[in-house]
Amino acid sequence: MPTLTSDKPYWLAVHKILGTSMNSSFGPLLHYYGSLSEFWLARDTVPVSGLKNEARQRLIEGRKSMDAEGLWQSCQQLGIGIVTCKDEEFSKELLQIAAYPCILYYHGNLNLLNHLSAAIVGSRMTSAYGLMHSSFFAEYLSAHGICVVSGMAEGIDSAAHRGALKAGGNTIAVLGTGIDVCYPRSNQSLYERLCREALVVSEFPPGSPPNKWQFPQRNQVISGLSRLVLLIEAKARSGALITCDHALEQGREVCALPGPVTNPGSIGPLRLIQQGAKLVITPQDVMLELQEIKDDSAVFHRQNSLFDASQDTAAGTLEQEEKKIMSRLSYEPVHIDQLLELTGMAFGSLFISLAKLKKRQIIDELPGSYYLRI
Repeated sequence: MPTLTSDKPYWLAVHKILGTSMNSSFGPLLHYYGSLSEFWLARDTVPVSGLKNEARQRLIEGRKSMDAEGLWQSCQQLGIGIVTCKDEEFSKELLQIAAYPCILYYHGNLNLLNHLSAAIVGSRMTSAYGLMHSSFFAEYLSAHGICVVSGMAEGIDSAAHRGALKAGGNTIAVLGTGIDVCYPRSNQSLYERLCREALVVSEFPPGSPPNKWQFPQRNQVISGLSRLVLLIEAKARSGALITCDHALEQGREVCALPGPVTNPGSIGPLRLIQQGAKLVITPQDVMLELQEIKDDSAVFHRQNSLFDASQDTAAGTLEQEEKKIMSRLSYEPVHIDQLLELTGMAFGSLFISLAKLKKRQIIDELPGSYYLRI
C-alpha cells in the first residue's frame, strides 16, 4: 500500500532518530501501529516486540523533541524528494534484496529508479585506459536505454556518469553521504548536473557527512539497483570489489573488463574472471548478458544489430589518411606530437582526420591531446 504523503514527515523523523537501523525497525512499528503517524502520536512506551531496547529508548526520547513537520518542510524547501519502500515508485529491484533501505532521498528523475540498470564500478585512482572504457561503456549502455548506476566517486564512477550523461542521462548516482552533501567536493559540477539531468539517491539522512562505514553500505544499494555489475579497474583490495561481493550475494550477474597485466588496477578484474566472473570486451557483451537476464531477445537483438552495423560502416569507409592514423594508434594513449611524427602528416590534415574518426566513435581523445582506439 502506498505511503500517504501525510505519513512521510514521520518516516523522516524516525529515520532521523534511528538512521539506517530503521531498516530493521520500521516493519515492527508498522505492524503494531498501522502507520508511523499513529506511532508518533501515540506518546506511549513503544510496546513493540522485535525492537532493540536501544532503538526503543531513542524513539521514546526522539518523539519528545523532534519536529517531524519541520523536517518535512525543510526537505520541501531544499527540493529533496523522499520515496519509501511502501511507495509504488520505489525500486522493484531493491525490494528483492535482503537488506533494502526503507527510505531513499533523491534529486532528479525518479522514473530511472525502475529502469533496467547495470552498475559500472572501479578504482578512484585509475588509468587513461580505465577512464576511457568506463565512459565508453556507459555512453553506449545509456544510449540504448540501460540505466548506468555508480557511486559518484572519482575515477571510474565519475567517468561512467559523464559517459551516460553524454548519451542522454540514463544514470543513477548512489551517494555514501546525505543527499545534500557532495563528496568528493571536486565533483560539485558533476553532482549538480546529475541532479538536473539524471537521478541522485541516498539512504542516509540529509546532512550526513562522508563517514567511512557508509560507503560499503552504499555499495549494496548500487548492486541492488542493478541486474548486472561491471568492474573496470580495481586493485586487489579495492572497495569496488565490495560491490561485486554484494552483487553475488544478491544474485546479480558480475562482469569484468580485463586490462594489461602490468597495471595493478587490472588485478581486481582479472582475479574476478579467474573466479568465474563474465569476461567482457565490448558494451555489446554487456548487452548480451542483460539479454539473457531480461529474456527479451527481440529488443536486444535489434540493438546489437545496430551496434554491429555502426561498427562495420565506420570501419569500412575510412579514407587513406584516416587508415594511416589508425595504423599508428593502439588502445594505449598516443600524443598528437607523436602521431605527427609517425604519420608524417601536416598538422591541419591530422587534426581534421582525428576529428572525423572521433565523430564516428572509432577513437577517443583524452585530456592533453592524447588519442587512442575505442
